[in-house]
Parts: sequence; structure tokens; C-alpha cells
Amino acid sequence: MLKTVGLIFAFAVISFFHLRPLVHERRLREIVIFSICMLVITALSAYKLNGGALPNPLELIAFLMKPISKILI
Repeated sequence: MLKTVGLIFAFAVISFFHLRPLVHERRLREIVIFSICMLVITALSAYKLNGGALPNPLELIAFLMKPISKILI
């Protein structure tokens, strides 16, 4: 649990320094995209840190491409 809190603190510090200029320049799109990316990265990192196994993205690509390859061949 302490590792997760440290991870969230580290990502919060990184976000603070990256978001400050964006807020100053009022770049709403960049703020939203950066925030979503950081939330996803933080969640995946916390999951992995607590012993979770992350799925292989190549398996998803193979699953999606299999029906398409059957149609084309």
C-alpha cells in the first residue's frame, strides 16, 4: 500500500510540473489529454506494482485481425 501511495505522489508531482505551463497558457485540450494519459498510466502502474499481470497488447491485435484475415483470404 505504501508503494502505491508513493507512486501516486510521484505521478502527482510530475503532473504538477507539466500541467502548470498548460494551465497558464489555457490549453484545455492538452490538459485533458495529458490528464487522461496520466490517469491510465498511474492505474496500470499501480496494478502492476501490486502484483497484477498486464495483458499482452499483441494478443488483442491478433484477436482483432483474425476475422479480418479470414475475410481477405
